[in-house]
Amino acid sequence: MKNARPRHRVNWPEITSLITAATAIGALVFTALSLQDSREQLGLAAQGQFTDRYSRAVEQLGQQGPEGLQIRLGGIYALERLARDSPRDQPTIIEVLTSFIRTNTPAQPREIRRCPPGPAAPAPDIQAAITVLGRRDARHDGGARLFLRSTCLSGADLRGAELSGADLSGADLTNVSLVGAKLADAGLARADLKDAYLADANLTNASLTYANLTSAGLARADLTNASLLGANLADAYLMDAQLSGADLNSADLTNANLNSANLTNTNLTNTNLTHADLSGAFLTGSTHDRRARPRSVTTDADTRGEWW
Repeated sequence: MKNARPRHRVNWPEITSLITAATAIGALVFTALSLQDSREQLGLAAQGQFTDRYSRAVEQLGQQGPEGLQIRLGGIYALERLARDSPRDQPTIIEVLTSFIRTNTPAQPREIRRCPPGPAAPAPDIQAAITVLGRRDARHDGGARLFLRSTCLSGADLRGAELSGADLSGADLTNVSLVGAKLADAGLARADLKDAYLADANLTNASLTYANLTSAGLARADLTNASLLGANLADAYLMDAQLSGADLNSADLTNANLNSANLTNTNLTNTNLTHADLSGAFLTGSTHDRRARPRSVTTDADTRGEWW
């Protein structure tokens, strides 16, 4: 009788360990898939909540008449909160609020640049929408632009507002307060900024072609490389303003105060500087011609830079 082959012992502890490990891995995979599914469901639920909040806020904005003012205000601030909670929705919210402002401020012909006589300041809901837009986090704009062309914003409070790149061309901003506002690269062509208070405003590269800045307060404003072609700056207060590289071709600076202003490399061709105060102004490299010669300009021993 042949010898029987020895039986291999079954290593039950090892098999048990493998089964336990496989079960644990399976449980981990299931848990991961469940968590992913839960996150997706939570994300969809959150987005659904954002959509509901957005719809309610827009509905509130549509309330008409004086009796709907508080409801409209609630909608404006609800949109602001939504923009903070859901930054990806901010571009749409910008479009909604700018559309609300444009719809509720009378448009004006481009060549007039001045709104019909009306209240000294915007309605409370218009001011609220402007304020909300001005204090948004511009990092989430997603390419959206504040399109407020030809709007009537006379007397608006825009102190410290983030308005970089805004299109305010043809807008009536008479008596507006823009202290510390950011208007870099903004379009303000033909805008009416008479008596506007723009002290410390950042207007770098701004387009202010043919803008009305009569008696505007621009102390310490940064107008570096700004386009002020044909702008009316008569009686404007530009003390310590930064106008380096600005284009003031054919601008009217009659009686303007340019004390200690930086006019380095500024284009003053055909500029009217009658009775302008250029005491202590920096004029090195300014471009000018005979028509730009200041008549009765106030200067003193501190006037620096080349003069003609």
